[in-house]
Amino acid sequence: DMVDYLEGLPATIEFASPNGPLLLCHGLGGNDMGKFDPLDSDRQLRSNSALQDLLRDARYRIVAHGHSHLPMVAPIDTTLFINAGTLHRGFEPCVVLIDFAQHNIDFYDVREGSDQKLLDRHPLPP
Repeated sequence: DMVDYLEGLPATIEFASPNGPLLLCHGLGGNDMGKFDPLDSDRQLRSNSALQDLLRDARYRIVAHGHSHLPMVAPIDTTLFINAGTLHRGFEPCVVLIDFAQHNIDFYDVREGSDQKLLDRHPLPP
């Protein structure tokens, strides 16, 4: 039942946010396995077809994604990419809260015993 449920979910969901259109996806756009990492070079970013497709489309101000399991905030051109990190115990589990009212992007530690402490804060551009 769980596999059927997961396979029935859409690959992407679009939202209207106070900062403009937001895309929620696992990978990058419709590419469920697409990803980039905080340490990728300019050359790697330019050759990443899933990333370049989103940038060329220029429809979204924010792309909230995952897949790499690495929390990240990366402004590229006119799009802000926010990687939510992971809940997987084999990594450093965290969640991200995008606070449009306070203009913050906050990552919280969700490991047992962490009291959900703030790990990192980034400003949310207007």
